[in-house]
Amino acid sequence: MWISQVTKQLSLAVTGATLVTLGIFFPTHAARAAILTNSLPEYNFDGEPTFPNPANLVGTFSYTLPSDAKIVSAVIEGTFGNSIFSTSAGVDVYLDNVLVAQCIEFEQCWNGPGPVSWSFTFDDSNFFLLEDGTAMLTAAQTSEFVSRLGETTLTIETVSEPSASIPEPTTTLGLLGLVGGLFSLRKSKS
Repeated sequence: MWISQVTKQLSLAVTGATLVTLGIFFPTHAARAAILTNSLPEYNFDGEPTFPNPANLVGTFSYTLPSDAKIVSAVIEGTFGNSIFSTSAGVDVYLDNVLVAQCIEFEQCWNGPGPVSWSFTFDDSNFFLLEDGTAMLTAAQTSEFVSRLGETTLTIETVSEPSASIPEPTTTLGLLGLVGGLFSLRKSKS
């Protein structure tokens, strides 16, 4: 009988140790992903008769990144031309001083037919520009007529790793089993 009880206690301790090992080497948690999407309305601007014009503020994207989030992708997209007129004057479009789109005089975005879609994909080298929760979109007109942008959308994808200070369920159960098994083993020897 005593051997059967010791075997059960040893089995509990071994099971606990196994669960601890599994929790350490095969964590059950997954990284949390979030996708933030923010849009600015259409933009129209008739610049000075000499070009290029200084950059004008189109709008500011404001967003809140999840805590402990790491940006894994970011894309800004829009159109040259909008619901008022389908083409645009020549214009350079910047997000926080990074050239993200350019309509050049006599190209399709200027001549038509339009609107003409554009997009810019950020990479590791410029993710830091987006980490502060705001991004300014500006446009510098480079040729005659009117700068026209359709709705512009910024999409940011993040991943957050769970805090290392919260033990995994497998690890927690394993520790309880290991401690319980060792404690009852010690108790039965006394």
